[in-house]
Amino acid sequence: MYNYIIDPKDPIINFIQNMRDLEEEVIVDSSKLISKFIKANRFTPIHLYIKKSLISKFPFEKDFQKVHVIEDSIFTSISGYKFSKGVLATFQKPKFKEFVDLKPPFILLNGLTSPENIGSIVRTMAGLGFKSLIIDSKTCSPFLRRCIRVSMGNINFIDVHRTHDIKKFIEENELDVYYAANEDRSVNLYKTKPSLNSAFMIGSEGHGIDKDILSNASQLIKIPVTEGVLHYNASIACAIIASDWSQRLELI
Repeated sequence: MYNYIIDPKDPIINFIQNMRDLEEEVIVDSSKLISKFIKANRFTPIHLYIKKSLISKFPFEKDFQKVHVIEDSIFTSISGYKFSKGVLATFQKPKFKEFVDLKPPFILLNGLTSPENIGSIVRTMAGLGFKSLIIDSKTCSPFLRRCIRVSMGNINFIDVHRTHDIKKFIEENELDVYYAANEDRSVNLYKTKPSLNSAFMIGSEGHGIDKDILSNASQLIKIPVTEGVLHYNASIACAIIASDWSQRLELI
């Protein structure tokens, strides 16, 4: 179970220095986030990489399949991808959920590629009582390392479904969707009446929601803004709408 690393040329050191997002595992930084993952018990712990001087202070090493204990003198020489807090872990990456397993209301994301935005949206959702996120194939995975860090590990409380054709998906499942778009025909967010079975969609910052989706949209909403501002950052827009819905639908 334990692998003590005393050689600075050990392959594990090179692996850590060049670690990027993995195919089958998610990467979690810092004791605080690792603790959150362990306590939530939704992701299976796989590997733990830890500085030797911290192992006696870390209470979860027995939860992992493999523990790599790195000598402090070697650890200080590690550079590259940030590993500054002295501990890093990987957990088994979960499969995307089937739509039937999700609970409304839903948040849909169309073409969001920024891990920072996705991480922020996940954190907002968890805080406001939303449980279900639906993303299209153009939206980056919320299981990316950066997303997990920005979300402060709150992906543990969100179920995610991914669809390759979000327009077809909405039609087939007859979703009651409100599309956030600053269009002439859009209705003021605060004058709409969403139900518990409703969903709202946020598009990319650069292009908004895809035009072929908006062309047939029956419920367009916009957030009131002062003249000249035009629109908000995608994660901020999501937070404003989610906050309004959370209160109206009594999610928390």
